[in-house]
Amino acid sequence: MKEGQSVETLKRQNNRNRDQLKSVKTSKHQNVNKTRTTVYFPESEHRMLNEIYTRRLLSNQKTDKSALICEAIHLLYEKDEKM
Repeated sequence: MKEGQSVETLKRQNNRNRDQLKSVKTSKHQNVNKTRTTVYFPESEHRMLNEIYTRRLLSNQKTDKSALICEAIHLLYEKDEKM
């Protein structure tokens, strides 16, 4: 806790931050609702995800693993649509 801040002040800030995270602006300036999910990967796929994540970080591309998984889902969806 920062000096001079009450517990109630910190709770209000935490709630404000949580509300801000509930909707994220996309590049098209649309609100996107996020859903939390748990995914179980085989070790090989987990390793591949970590390699892609690391490569993007080393090339100074801002990313996170959720964004990578979303990108993969979009690519798979597009591929499936073409069938």
